Amino acid sequence: MTTVTHPLHRLVRVQRGRASGCDHADQSLGWEGRDRLVGAQGLEGVKGHSWGSLWRVRLVCRSIASCKLSHRYREQARSHRGSVYASKTDRYKTALLLLLLLLLLLLLLLLLLLLLLLLLLLLLLLLLLLLLLLLLLLLLLLLLLLLLLLLLLLLLLLLLLLLLLLLLLLLLLLLLLLLLLLLLLLLLLLLLLLLLLLLLLLLLLLLLLLLLLLLLLLLLLLLLLLLLLLLLLLLLLLLLLLLLLLLLLLLLLLLLLLLLLLLLLLLLLLLLLLLLLLLLLLLLLLLLILGPR
Repeated sequence: MTTVTHPLHRLVRVQRGRASGCDHADQSLGWEGRDRLVGAQGLEGVKGHSWGSLWRVRLVCRSIASCKLSHRYREQARSHRGSVYASKTDRYKTALLLLLLLLLLLLLLLLLLLLLLLLLLLLLLLLLLLLLLLLLLLLLLLLLLLLLLLLLLLLLLLLLLLLLLLLLLLLLLLLLLLLLLLLLLLLLLLLLLLLLLLLLLLLLLLLLLLLLLLLLLLLLLLLLLLLLLLLLLLLLLLLLLLLLLLLLLLLLLLLLLLLLLLLLLLLLLLLLLLLLLLLLLLLLLLLLILGPR
């Protein structure tokens, strides 16, 4: 047989190459040119050619159908790749939105914890101010008590001084009376012998009065000493009470400071736990994004 130069022969080779992968087919024609060639010349050339037979016509029809199906599969693959790319971009967008939401939540939690810390510091300052006010009030009360005690002491001393002055005046008066009586005795010895006994009795009475006055003075001095001792004891008791109150206030301050430190430590632990949880969530999101589908 002679060599066939009809374009259908080239078409059969093209369709066979396309069915096997369409990579080493005839590149001189494009896909549209090949389809146009099949539609315009293929079947008419087969019918008018001397070597045309039914099995060649079937072969050409099958190759045409397979090429159209492969072209449709390519279009479907392209659309599938586009949908996969769109789904991946949607996944990235959702992941970015979730990351932004987590960052916003982290910022809100940090702001809340900062507000709590500020409130705790304000409470601590208020407690310290209250304790300072209480200390000032206690000091003022103690100063007032000390002033009252000093005033009482001064009054007692004044009273004792007045009593002493009165007693001294009485003693002076008695001495004067004694002197007068002695003078009278001396003057009346010669005249009134009968009155000697009376004068002696008066002298005895005066001596007794002097003794009584001296005893009273001693008693007053003892009372003064006792009062002074009592005042000293009261002052010591007040000082002890002041020391006890100061110690109690210091203990309360230490307890408050310890409680505030514990609260701050708890808040820091909560912050660390929240940060760890957020980091774990971020790692899970990154694994979901970057991991296999």
